[in-house]
Amino acid sequence: MEAWRTLKVILCSLAVLTALVVLLGFLSPGGGVEVDVEARRANGKIVLLVRHAGGERLSLDPADPGVRGCIIFGGQRVEISDWVFERPWCFAEGDLAWAGVDVGVPAGESVRVQIWFRGMGKVFDGTVTVR
Repeated sequence: MEAWRTLKVILCSLAVLTALVVLLGFLSPGGGVEVDVEARRANGKIVLLVRHAGGERLSLDPADPGVRGCIIFGGQRVEISDWVFERPWCFAEGDLAWAGVDVGVPAGESVRVQIWFRGMGKVFDGTVTVR
């Protein structure tokens, strides 16, 4: 009889714990990072401006911030390197990062942009109009 009571207490505790975990999963933010991306022509290059729009604060290594990107247009894929961060040690809500790439896309044209952060995966994959 005592064994059944103990088993019942354990099962009820597990049910309550499971319900709590599910509830917290719905209430907590999804993690990751959201960015807004803008493309502008400057000095013969396209400059991508990336603003942290919410989500996790990322710690960065100033020697290698761990960001990759590419611009896709007209069947070509051009890798983006040499990213510059407003604060080289972190990327938090409101912060700005930018990188320039030398491609012959005129203002008014649209390009596809993809951006990845180390440990986060792809944070942006969308079409941006060059201004």
